[in-house]
Amino acid sequence: MMTRERQLYWELDRARGLPSADEVSVWARQLGLEHHYFERTHVTPVKALLGASGPTTAYRAFAEFAAGAAWDSLDERERERAAGLPVELAVGASVPSHYGFLLFR
Repeated sequence: MMTRERQLYWELDRARGLPSADEVSVWARQLGLEHHYFERTHVTPVKALLGASGPTTAYRAFAEFAAGAAWDSLDERERERAAGLPVELAVGASVPSHYGFLLFR
C-alpha cells in the first residue's frame, strides 16, 4: 500500500478516500492485530512517464487508475497538472513511490 507521503499516486487521486499503509497499520494495532510494518521505496525514471510529446501511454494509464477517470475526461487543468507532477516530484531523474507493507502473524 502507498504511504501517506506526498507522491504521484496521492496527487492524482480524486479523493477516493483510500487509507494509507501507515493508517492501516495504526488501525490494525488498535484492533490488537500483531504485525510487522516496514517501508520500501521504488523509483521510476521520469523518461518512463514523460516523453517528447508529453505523458507516455503507461503514465496516462496510471493517471487514469489513480484519478478513477479516463484521461480524456479530465479537464485541461487536471491533465496539465498530471503532466507536470513527474517533474515536480522527481528526485534527480526519477520519481520515488513509497510503499508500506504489513506482515501479520
